[in-house]
Amino acid sequence: MKPLLVSLGFLATAALAAAAPMPVDSSISAVTVYTDRAVVTRTASLELRGGITELVFPNLPEALNERSLQVSGKGTAQALILDVSTRQTYVDFTPNARVKELEDALRGLQRQVRALDDRTGVLQAQAKLLHRYSNLVWYMERLGPARAQTLEDLEKAWFSIDPA
Repeated sequence: MKPLLVSLGFLATAALAAAAPMPVDSSISAVTVYTDRAVVTRTASLELRGGITELVFPNLPEALNERSLQVSGKGTAQALILDVSTRQTYVDFTPNARVKELEDALRGLQRQVRALDDRTGVLQAQAKLLHRYSNLVWYMERLGPARAQTLEDLEKAWFSIDPA
C-alpha cells in the first residue's frame, strides 16, 4: 500500500508543477489606430508541453479593455484555448528609478497644491471678514448721531450685513 501512496503523491506534485503560470515574452507586431481606440496585435512564439498550461502576458497596458481581448494560437499540434482572463497586479514599489523620481516629485507638488488651497481658504475667509467690517463701519457712519449705543445694537447691525 505504501508504494501506491508515494506514487500518487509524486503524480500530484508533478501536476501542480505543470500548472504553474508560464510568463510569455510577447512583442507588438501590428498597430491600427482609430479615432476612439487602437488595435494592438502582440505575437509570441513558444513551445508547449502536453497538458494544461497557464500563459501569462506581463506588462500589458493598464487601460486594456478586458472585453476587447482576443487570443488565438497556431501550431503543429492540436491545442485548445480553455479560458482568457485578465487581472491587475499591483506592486508596492516602482521598479523604474526615473518613474519613482517623477512620482516623488508629483507627490511633493500635490502637497504644495493642498497647502496653497488651504492658504487660499484662509485668505478668502479673512477677506469676507474684512468686507463685513468695512460694511459695518459704513453702516455705522450712515447712522450718524443715532449710532448704536449697546452691544446688542452692534450685534443687530453685524448680523444684518450681507457677508458676501
